[in-house]
Amino acid sequence: MDDQYSKNKYVEEDTINLREILEKYFRHWKLILACVIIALVIGFLFLKSKVPIYESSATVIVKDEKSGSLSDELSVFSDLGIMTQRGNIYNEIEILKSRKLLSQVVKELSLNLTIYNKANFLKPDKYYYKNSPINIDFNIPIDEIIKPTTLELSLNDKNFKIYETYIDSKGKKISEFKGKYKFGDPIETSLGIISINKTQYWNEKNIGDDIIINITSIDNTVNNYKNNLTIETVNRDASAISIKINGPNKELNDDFLNTLILQHQYQAISDKNIIAINTSRFIDERMKVIETELSNIESMLQSFMTQEKYIDLNISVQNILAKESNVEKDLINSYIQLKLAEQIKDYLDKHKDLSSLLPANLGVENDAINKMTNDYNQLVLQRNNLLLNSSAENPLVTKIDNQLLALRASLNESLNNLITSLKIQTQSLKTNIDKYSSNLASMPASERRYRDILRQQQIKENLYIYLMQKREETEIAMAATVSNIKLVDPAYSSPNPIKPKKTASMFIALLIGLFFPILLIYVRNLFDNKIHTPQDLEFLDIPILASIPVNKSNDLIVIKDNVKHHLAEAFRTLRSNLEFIITNKKEKGNTIFVTSTIPGEGKTFISLNLAVSYTLLNAKVLILELDLRAPRIAHYLNMPESKGISDYLKDDNLDINDIIIHSVEYQNLDYINAGTIPPNPSELLQRPRLAELFNFIQKEYDYIVVDNAPIGLVVDSLSIISYADIILYVARAEYLDKRALGFTYNFIKNKNVKNIALVLNATKARTSSYYDYAYYNYNYYYQYSHDVQSTDNKIKKLFYKFTNKK
Repeated sequence: MDDQYSKNKYVEEDTINLREILEKYFRHWKLILACVIIALVIGFLFLKSKVPIYESSATVIVKDEKSGSLSDELSVFSDLGIMTQRGNIYNEIEILKSRKLLSQVVKELSLNLTIYNKANFLKPDKYYYKNSPINIDFNIPIDEIIKPTTLELSLNDKNFKIYETYIDSKGKKISEFKGKYKFGDPIETSLGIISINKTQYWNEKNIGDDIIINITSIDNTVNNYKNNLTIETVNRDASAISIKINGPNKELNDDFLNTLILQHQYQAISDKNIIAINTSRFIDERMKVIETELSNIESMLQSFMTQEKYIDLNISVQNILAKESNVEKDLINSYIQLKLAEQIKDYLDKHKDLSSLLPANLGVENDAINKMTNDYNQLVLQRNNLLLNSSAENPLVTKIDNQLLALRASLNESLNNLITSLKIQTQSLKTNIDKYSSNLASMPASERRYRDILRQQQIKENLYIYLMQKREETEIAMAATVSNIKLVDPAYSSPNPIKPKKTASMFIALLIGLFFPILLIYVRNLFDNKIHTPQDLEFLDIPILASIPVNKSNDLIVIKDNVKHHLAEAFRTLRSNLEFIITNKKEKGNTIFVTSTIPGEGKTFISLNLAVSYTLLNAKVLILELDLRAPRIAHYLNMPESKGISDYLKDDNLDINDIIIHSVEYQNLDYINAGTIPPNPSELLQRPRLAELFNFIQKEYDYIVVDNAPIGLVVDSLSIISYADIILYVARAEYLDKRALGFTYNFIKNKNVKNIALVLNATKARTSSYYDYAYYNYNYYYQYSHDVQSTDNKIKKLFYKFTNKK
C-alpha cells in the first residue's frame, strides 16, 4: 500500500519535467499578461512619439572611359585589381562620399538650417523642408555660420516668443529669453540681426506650435549627412552604384540625392575640362606672343614696300621663288612642330609637381608623345581624386606617383629625341632654301630683303592660324564633354518609413513583456525554497493523501452534510485515502495523529474538518488537542476555557468524563481541549495517565483525531507517537520551507517512525494535480448539475412571465 502512494510519476520523465516547468510560469499568468499589456502599450507610445525615418535611393552607372595604350598595357594586371573598371567604380564612390562634394550639396540646399515642430505627447517632431510655416532671414550668408545655435519659437497669430541657446566664446552654453516680437521685426541674436516671417504655408493650425530652428556649421552638417549616406555597388559584375540616404523628410532626401549626383556630374565635367582649359590657356599665351611678332613683321613689310617702292620680278624669277616657297612651307611646318615640342618640354621642366596637367592635343605630329601625354593627364586626375579622401602615403597614390615619374622620364626622353630630329630637319630645309637663294644672287638686294621679310611673315602667320584652329577645337571639345556618371533611376523615397519598424518594434515589446516576468519568476523560483505543489513533496518518499485547497471563507469548518464544493470534497478524498492507508484498521479506536513542521501550517484546521468528515459517516469521533504549548481549538470554536488534558494529567482526582466536551452543532463529535498551558509539556505527556486516557477513548470512539504540537520545533509528539495508527503530516503550500521539511523528515526517519502520510494544505486551484483530480471533477459534476437546474428554473420563470403577460 505504501508503494502505491509513495511516488507518483509519469512513464516519461521528460513529460512531467516539461509540465512542471510550464506550471511554474502559468500559475503567474496574470503577472505575465499584465507585463505583456504594459510592454505593448509602451511599444505603441514609443512608435507614436518616434520620428519616422524614410529611405531614399538613386542609381547611377559609371561609364568605362579607358583610353590610350596605358590602359591596354595595365589591363594585364586586372586580376590584381589594378587600374580595373571596378577600381574606377570605387574611386567614384569615394568621390561621392567626399566632404568637398557633400559641402557643395549642403550649401546648395541650405541644409545647415533645420526647422521642425517640437514634439508633444503622442506626436513626434515634424520636420519642415520647403513647407515651413515660417522662414528666417540673416544679415550674413548662412554658410558662414560656425557656432551651433538653437532658436525656439512659441507662435501666436501676430507675434511670437523667442528663446536662444548658443555656445559663447568661452565654450559655455547660454540659454536666454530674447523677448516677444512681431513677424518681420529685427531681432538681435548671437548670429547677428535676424527676422522671422510667415510663409505661404502658414495657417491657423500653427498657432500655439513650438517651432525649433537649428543652425549648425557646414562641417557638422556634412558629418551628419555623411553618417546617414550609404553608397555601394549594386553587384560585383555591374558598374552600377546605389546611393541611399535616410532622413525624416522624403522630399529633402530626394533633393539631396539628386543634387549630389548633379554636383558630381558638374565636378566630373570640370575635371575632364582641366586638360582642355590648361591647353586653351597655353594656346592663348602663345598666340599673344606670336600676334606681337606677326604685327612687328607686317609693320616691317609695310615700311619696306613704302620706302623701296618694290615691284614684282619677271616670270623666271617667280618660278625659282615658287620652288623655294614649297620648301619654305615644309620649313614652316617643321618650325611649328619644333616650337610646340620645345614649349611642351619647357612646360614639363617648369611644372615638376605631380598634380599639374600637361597641355594636350596641341597637334604634335608624334603619336607616342600624344598617348603618353594623355595617359599622364589621366593618372594625374586619378591621383587628385584619391587625395580628396586620403593622404599622399596611400599605397594607391604612391603607385600612381611611381607611374607618373616613369611617364615623365619617358616623355622627357621622347621630347628630346623629337626636338633633336626636328632641328636636323629644319636645318636641312634651311640648307635647301639657301641653294635657291644662291640662284637668286643676281637679284637686287631689295628683292632679297623683301623675300626674307615675307618668309618670316608667312611662318608666323601660319603658326598663328594653326594655334587659332587648335583653340577652337579645344573649345568645341569642352562644350561636348559629358560626365562619366549616368543617372539611371532618380531619387525615390520609400512610401513607408524604415524606422521605427512597427511590426518589429511591437514584436520586441511583446518579447520584453514576456521576458521580464518570466525572468522575474525564474529568479524568484531560483531562490524559492517554499512548498507549492504535491510534486515538491515527492522527494520525501512519503505517500501524499490529498491536496487541500486554500480556505477563502471565514468558516473554520468547511465540510458539512450535502455540501459539494471543492474544499469539502478534498476532505472527503482525504478521508477515503486514509481508509486505504491505515494498517490494522479496527472497528474502534482508530487513532490519527495530525502534526506539522512549524506553527501556522493548518494542522488544527485539518484536524477539525477531518473529524467532522467522519461524523458524516455516523462514526463517533473525538478530537484530542495535545498541542499543549499553543492550543487553538477552544479559540477557533469560540469555546469557554475549561479543564482539559493538561489538567487531567496533573490531577489524579480528575475523571476523563470531566474533560470531554460534547458538540452541540455536530452529532457524534466530542473533543478534549488542551486545558491549562503547563510549564513542562514534554514531561507531562510522559505520565501514565495518558496511557489510561488512550485506553479509554480508543474503546469509546471509532476515530480519535489528535491535534499534536509541530514536530519540527518540539519533541512532544515523538514521545507519544506509539499511540497513533497513522500520522498525518501537514505541509502548507506557499509557506513551508523545503529545507525545514527535509530536516524534520530525516529526524523522523532516524526515529524509525512508520505509518506516516502527507497532506498538502492551502493549495491554490492551479496547483491541483493528479492527487486531487478526482474530487475536482466530482465537484465540477455537481456544480454543473446545479447550474443546469438553475438555468432550467430561470427559463421556466421567463416562459411563465411571457405567457401570462397581459
